[in-house]
Amino acid sequence: MEGIAPIYAWIFGNSPMFIAAVVGMGLSAVLWPTARTAALLILLACALQLLITLANAAVYGWYLPHATTQGTMAGVRGVLMIWSVAASLLHAIAFGLLIWAAFVGRRQAPAASR
Repeated sequence: MEGIAPIYAWIFGNSPMFIAAVVGMGLSAVLWPTARTAALLILLACALQLLITLANAAVYGWYLPHATTQGTMAGVRGVLMIWSVAASLLHAIAFGLLIWAAFVGRRQAPAASR
């Protein structure tokens, strides 16, 4: 149990993002009958955010403490750099999905007449 305690601490520290992702997934289920495409995009974005949050907990709460006691910092730095870039890219994709969901299914406003 002590080996996974840092994971719980990391999830607790990121609980606002974790809760927002879970609530967003629930709201997408509520919106599903009326705005199916927007709800699907929100569901995908929130699921991606939830997975990133859990993966961050594993990387920083389990991998980092174990790797620093068993290996050199050079290898750990490389893995953390790759993970940071990948997580940032995944965050950008989730953010793009949310922006897409905000504007999907909207009609173009009529041109103003003089």
